[in-house]
Amino acid sequence: MNNTILKRMVGIKKDDTLNTYANLSEQVIVEEVKNKNPKPIRNSKK
Repeated sequence: MNNTILKRMVGIKKDDTLNTYANLSEQVIVEEVKNKNPKPIRNSKK
């Protein structure tokens, strides 16, 4: 994804800030996403 588009989507203004996130491991990113966006609980219909 284009860095300019990504920065605008998430509200980052500086390239240095975006680069901070680029240095995170994939596992750290996955765990953070899981923590911030837990899987929704489905309502079972009877």
